[in-house]
Amino acid sequence: MACFTAVPFEFSRVRPLMPTKSFLPGLILVFCAVPSLCSVAAERSAPAQSNSASTTLIETASRQYENGQLDQAAATLERALHIQPNNPATLHYLGVLRLQQGQYQQAETLAARSNIRVGRNVELRNRNFQLIQAAQQAQSSGTPPNAKEDLVAVQKGLEEEAQRRREAEMAVAEQSTPDTGNDAGNLARAEAYRGLDAPSAGRAGPEGKLQMTNVEPERAYAEVEIPRGHMPRPGKCRIWFPDRPAGHQPAPGKCKKLRHRVPPGAYLVRG
Repeated sequence: MACFTAVPFEFSRVRPLMPTKSFLPGLILVFCAVPSLCSVAAERSAPAQSNSASTTLIETASRQYENGQLDQAAATLERALHIQPNNPATLHYLGVLRLQQGQYQQAETLAARSNIRVGRNVELRNRNFQLIQAAQQAQSSGTPPNAKEDLVAVQKGLEEEAQRRREAEMAVAEQSTPDTGNDAGNLARAEAYRGLDAPSAGRAGPEGKLQMTNVEPERAYAEVEIPRGHMPRPGKCRIWFPDRPAGHQPAPGKCKKLRHRVPPGAYLVRG
C-alpha cells in the first residue's frame, strides 16, 4: 500500500540569493513523515486483517464440516490456530474433530489446553470436561463414540463462533476514535466483562496477565496489565483478548456497542 501526500508550494516570489535554504528542512520533514505514517497505518491494519483471516477460516471449517469433510475442516482449524494459537473455542472444536477422527489423545490434550484459557466461560469449560471424558472412554474401550449428535452440536457451535467474531469485527469497524494512549500506566484498574450468557459460580482466572480478584454475576473487576498506550480513554471501552499481544487487540470504541459483542474468551475493558 502506497501513501502519497500533496505538498503545497508557493512560487509567487523568486529569491535568487537563497533559493532553497528556507524550505529544505520542511521538505525533508515531509518526506520523512510520509513513510512513518504509512508504517503506522500498516501496523494498525495488521491486527484487523489477522482477526478477519481467523474468522474466515472458522466459517470455512464450518462449511467443510457440514459437507462431511472432517479432515479438511480439521486442517482449516489448525490454520486458524496458527493465527490465534490460544483461542479456547478453536481449541475445543478442533479437539472434537480429533475425537471423531479417532485421535483420542490429541482430543484430550486440546480440550485441556482450551480449559487453561477458558476463563469464566462455564459452558465451554463443561464441554471440555465432557470431551476429555469421551476421549478417555473411547481410548480405554477401543470403541469410537457415537458422533451423530456431536455432528449437529459442532456444526451449530462453529456457526455461532463465526457469527460472534463477525459481530465483534463489525463493532470494531464502526469505531473511528483512535487510541490516543491515555492510560493510567502499566497496571490499570479496569472494569472487565466476559461474553457469557450465564454467570460463573466460581473463581477461575484466565491464564496470562488478567487475574480475577472479585467475581459477581456476569461481571468482574480485574487487575489488567495493559502496556502503555493501549488503555482506552475515559468513557471508552475496548475488547481485550488475554491470549493476544497488545498490538493485536481491537481498537477502542463505544461501550454501549461493544459490551454486547464480546466473544467467548475476551474481556471488555472500560477506561
